[in-house]
Amino acid sequence: MGRLRPLLGQAPPRGRNTVPIVHGHYVRALDGIELAEGEAAVYRIAGGRHERVGRVLPGAWTS
Repeated sequence: MGRLRPLLGQAPPRGRNTVPIVHGHYVRALDGIELAEGEAAVYRIAGGRHERVGRVLPGAWTS
């Protein structure tokens, strides 16, 4: 958890994305949501804060 929190508070370099792959209990601790197996949470980083802007469900990865 100690390395994930700063990652979510720091915007990636211009033109790049940061894609941390973590277990669901980290997302639950940071954001209070439960992710299904294979689901992803998408965040926008701004001003040192993170804002959840979406979720990708397991069946939606190909669309």
